[in-house]
Amino acid sequence: MLRNENRVEINRPPAEVFTFISDLCNEPRYVPNVLETAKISDGPAGVGSKYREVTRVMFGRKAVATYEITQYDPPTTFAFRGTSGRSTFRGRWVIEATDGGSLAKFTAEAKLAWPMRYMERFVRGSVAATFAVMGRNLKLVLTAPPEPKRRSATKATAARDGGP
Repeated sequence: MLRNENRVEINRPPAEVFTFISDLCNEPRYVPNVLETAKISDGPAGVGSKYREVTRVMFGRKAVATYEITQYDPPTTFAFRGTSGRSTFRGRWVIEATDGGSLAKFTAEAKLAWPMRYMERFVRGSVAATFAVMGRNLKLVLTAPPEPKRRSATKATAARDGGP
């Protein structure tokens, strides 16, 4: 079984960090190899909510996983379980308040199906590297300054041409 832990300090309040990470549809913004995530259950996010995720895996292939939220305790704890083929996953976020914002801790476990199980020692390093990048990306996304508002092409064209 693969197990990995990652921690990242983020200069944002715990509630803001929790809101962002507990919406799995945000994963393509900070998790490497996640191509898309969609909520496939009705209602607001919470225990029992389900998601479908497409990731790029070894050799450029795509894999589809389904996830279900198993714990949802704002603004501190969020957990899920998932499957992709015969592989199973569990993940848990714990967010703690710090003087500068939040400490987000992520723990994940995966039980890989054959033949990946026999490649586990090779996969382990890749997973650790992916989690490190995930933490850096999460911090960058949550602490980046907001993008400036852009004028629409129509307004820009009108201003350039002397219009209103």
